[in-house]
Amino acid sequence: MKTIMGLLAIFMTLGVFASEASKTINYEGQNADAFELISQITETRYRDEQRDSTCTRKVPYQARECGYETRYRQECSWEPGRNICRTVYDNVCRTVTRYRQECRTKPGRQVCRDTPARKECRVNSRGERVCRSVPGRRVCRTEPGQRVCRQVPYQDRVCDRRPRQECRWEPGRNVCRQVPYQEYICRDVTRYRDEQYPCKVTVKVPYKVNVPVSADVEINYSDLTNRGAVATLTYAINSEGELTMNFQDLTRSPLLVFLDKVVNPTRGNDEINIDATYNFIFRNKNEVLSPVSQGINNVLLKKRSLAFNVGHIFNKEITSVKVKIVRDGPFSGPKTMFDKNMSIDELIVEAGDTTDRLTLDLSKYGVELKSKKHEVEIEVNVRLERGLQNHRGIQTRASGDFELKAE
Repeated sequence: MKTIMGLLAIFMTLGVFASEASKTINYEGQNADAFELISQITETRYRDEQRDSTCTRKVPYQARECGYETRYRQECSWEPGRNICRTVYDNVCRTVTRYRQECRTKPGRQVCRDTPARKECRVNSRGERVCRSVPGRRVCRTEPGQRVCRQVPYQDRVCDRRPRQECRWEPGRNVCRQVPYQEYICRDVTRYRDEQYPCKVTVKVPYKVNVPVSADVEINYSDLTNRGAVATLTYAINSEGELTMNFQDLTRSPLLVFLDKVVNPTRGNDEINIDATYNFIFRNKNEVLSPVSQGINNVLLKKRSLAFNVGHIFNKEITSVKVKIVRDGPFSGPKTMFDKNMSIDELIVEAGDTTDRLTLDLSKYGVELKSKKHEVEIEVNVRLERGLQNHRGIQTRASGDFELKAE
């Protein structure tokens, strides 16, 4: 510890410590930078110290305590035997004679009578009385049969529930129960009282310690802008002994800055050592987002191909296209004709003045559309590296839904 503090004093005397506490790097196209930062922080630590104090402890003592307590004694009595009866019901059935009425109609009979001969007279148109003899005749009629009823006996089964007494003998027995009573009891019990005594206690005593901090920093750059990125990077060690970095973009055209960093601090009681590696990737923002900046336009669907316009594609390796074509027939459900996520190399790219024309050869995938309407979904995506440092929340996707008839 003394050696390290001595070295720090020498560094401060020479002015090296102050100059290396922070570092500003001007990036102007170099591939890498490396440097070391040296600083120190002040930490509050604690040490244990023994101090005189007064402590309290529990001291046992015996005390006599008396009072009434509830006790129980057993009391028993003889219960003589007894006859326990209950009413039970038996199902009793018997055969009885019942009667039902049966009726029938007797056959009808014919009743006849004889009418005597008679003389019938009438006055004709000339006023003469004219008479004739009517002979007697036999007149018959049919009288209906008489309805005759009688009582016919039959056998029926009838059941009744009849009560009866059923008894059993319960022998005599001795019945016992617990009866409470109060009894005055005295006993010795252990009690505790507080007793103070002189003692030593351990307390935490704060003290300040200067801890040296060193950081070995390595920076690697990958400039993919094709125009030369310009930036300022400022590194410093803060009051917590942590390595901080501030990035300032000085490029005229806007940049997308990606950072992959590995910082490994090693902390001991006497010093803090930090090994840090920063890998920067610079991309031109306008060029990266160009494919999704103008949307999807001029879509043309043919039986064997699909073509559409997007913004200029500067970075094929980070751009992809997803196409889905669905045919919805009038008498059948929707049928997916094509659904694939593709890289730009799988499409034909024709550069224009302000946009690029992308053509998808459907026949290469064995697809030939009918001359009907189709639902076409197109999605263009730009894949960004992890660790974006600026312009967060930018739009990296363009999509569109189109209803087209295959030509």
